[in-house]
Amino acid sequence: MKTIWTLAAVFTLSTSIFTSSASAELERYDFVLPKQKEPLRLLFPKAFSEESLAGDIIKGLPEYEAPAPVKRKVSPLTLAGNRAAEIEIAEKRHSVPKRNEAKRKSIAALFKQYNKRLSDAQAQEYAVLIVQIADKFKQNPLLVAAMIVNESSAQRDAVSRGGDYGLMQVRWRVHQKKIRQKYPNIKKANDMFNPKNNIMVGVEILSDCRERADYNTRDAILYYSAGNERLADNVLLSLYKLENLYMERLAKG
Repeated sequence: MKTIWTLAAVFTLSTSIFTSSASAELERYDFVLPKQKEPLRLLFPKAFSEESLAGDIIKGLPEYEAPAPVKRKVSPLTLAGNRAAEIEIAEKRHSVPKRNEAKRKSIAALFKQYNKRLSDAQAQEYAVLIVQIADKFKQNPLLVAAMIVNESSAQRDAVSRGGDYGLMQVRWRVHQKKIRQKYPNIKKANDMFNPKNNIMVGVEILSDCRERADYNTRDAILYYSAGNERLADNVLLSLYKLENLYMERLAKG
């Protein structure tokens, strides 16, 4: 803006270099003075000012648009088990029985995906047990279900090489003493093939692991699985999928 004003001043001065007496002297010698040009400042509107010029220039420019914020993708491994607020909003319009029904159906559907040989009745039976027992120990039934599909593919008679039994792959050789003390009806490893026994013991162990891990979901899974990081990540992915199924069912009413 200041540059324009300086140019305007220069052009204005260039038309008034000669005084009136000097002009008369030149005309006497038949020297034709060039026709004076209008001062440059007269080419601008009468109300010209730095502010008005700036306004005109700005009006001529395209409107400034702030760049859209970059949406960073958050890994399901981070989201799984950490969407309490999101799930709470989805649950608000539904009673506890409706929520439990949505959980049972979501869990049964996930089990059928992992174990094609599982009948609808068996999938529902496991889902009912999970919701009931998880509620007893104040644990997330969706997490319990996510662990079951990754530990045993929802096969009640699964046995690992290390001697882990049943749906939640309870490590009998490690926990048998405490199990026998608390559950007199469970006397031998094969008793862990009973879905109710297995889920009861498995959820209680998970509850202890969560407390040891200061309620960090991934760390709790690592405690449960003796540090199996790959399993922990797979459980979290299944949990993320299951949380989505659950919220979709709630949305449908």
